[in-house]
Amino acid sequence: MKIGIMGAGAIGGLIGGYLKQANFDVTLIDSWYENISTINNSGLKITSVEDIFEIHPKALHIGEVSTHAPLFDFVILSVKSYDTEWATAFIKRFLKKDGFIVSAQNGINEDKIKSVTGQNNVLGCVITLGAAMESPGHAKRTTTIKKPAFALGEIDGSNTDRVNKLTQIFSNVGISRVTENLLGERWSKLVTNCMSNPICSLTGLTSEQVRINKISRQVSINIATEIISIGFEKGIQIEKIVGIDPNLFLTANESKQNFSMLEEKIINGAKTFGSGKPSMSQDIVKSRKTEINELNGYVLKLSQNTKTNPVTNAAIVELIKKLEKREINPTINNLNELI
Repeated sequence: MKIGIMGAGAIGGLIGGYLKQANFDVTLIDSWYENISTINNSGLKITSVEDIFEIHPKALHIGEVSTHAPLFDFVILSVKSYDTEWATAFIKRFLKKDGFIVSAQNGINEDKIKSVTGQNNVLGCVITLGAAMESPGHAKRTTTIKKPAFALGEIDGSNTDRVNKLTQIFSNVGISRVTENLLGERWSKLVTNCMSNPICSLTGLTSEQVRINKISRQVSINIATEIISIGFEKGIQIEKIVGIDPNLFLTANESKQNFSMLEEKIINGAKTFGSGKPSMSQDIVKSRKTEINELNGYVLKLSQNTKTNPVTNAAIVELIKKLEKREINPTINNLNELI
């Protein structure tokens, strides 16, 4: 079995490192020359709370793929959401006849992928572990091995042999399970990403700190409530959000008891996120384009023709765009106008 990983950053590198350690035939593909060069010359370093190891997977710069890549049984797509279409079109020709693409990305990209490959050639992987790229050739796992890592599913929710086999493969990286409600899982992760990624970026706080700080926690709750309302209006069966029933967000303002219960659950779950910062914060530090349009900005598009006015999400999008342009700097004071 030959596995391709398109995008060898934090998530792609981490998955590739663990799969190679488990003796899978893995090829990492990336447009970041220094990253690929480091992996080929010195190996891929994986660090976590529990372990440190170096591994030597095959790694190709995107310009080398046409002459050096094999045909893959499946490709794990771990590029930024805004790169989905071109990356899918590029890698599609290197799939075997019955090969498929697994979206291991933020956002909801399965529709983009299937428009290129067809519905039968795409599966989804919802990621719940944390990762960061420390330097070229060095991926860090920022959550513990005990934290659930992946939920994998078919677009139509069917429980197929291939999704079960895929889940077994991903279990070499972290705790993995099959979901028969991929869209509901995607929405749950969308809520989590939108609550955390931009708020960490705007404040400089970690994923854990954002949930503990009273101001950032309140803004995060407002963000989540808007998204859940939109999802429910669209008939989405949203799965639990980091273990919290989405209905609790909608009823939190009905009583002090409900709000206190929600806050308690968020605070208690904060430590599972570890001391890392999400991908958007990492992008801001490295002066890279963020996925704000594919996260909170995506929510704004979805809100059209619904009764929900996502004012908090709209404000967040504008603030992140100012942050990208260096018109503002990360500070908790950026949230003052949202309270």
